[in-house]
Amino acid sequence: MLHDVNVLVVDDNPLAVSLLTMVLEDSYATICSAGSIKEAFDKLNNKKIDIILLDLDLPDNKDIKIVGEFQKVYPQIPVVIITGIVSQDLNKQAISYGAQDILIKGNMDSEKIVLTVYHSIERQKRWVWKNS
Repeated sequence: MLHDVNVLVVDDNPLAVSLLTMVLEDSYATICSAGSIKEAFDKLNNKKIDIILLDLDLPDNKDIKIVGEFQKVYPQIPVVIITGIVSQDLNKQAISYGAQDILIKGNMDSEKIVLTVYHSIERQKRWVWKNS
């Protein structure tokens, strides 16, 4: 399902990165990771990335507004938030800043992760096409 999809996982938790890598590589995606926002922008500048899975609790950023920064610089790349926080306010804010979806740590199974990635890429493609 995710053949030739390049995923950037932005999370400073090695266990979370390992889990997402294992699940997504089983669906034939290629994974690279970054442990900070700075490292994420470096990777985005040097690699072809199709989707960003972004943790909001990073050493150099804890602000939901970073989603908007990614969308401003890379409008064609969907952002999916990965978080341990369950909050309607967070959901509303994430979507308002341009996130395609939210995955809750501890409440993700393989199928949900893969489908979220696939659907987010497809929605972003339609949005870019419609707005170009």
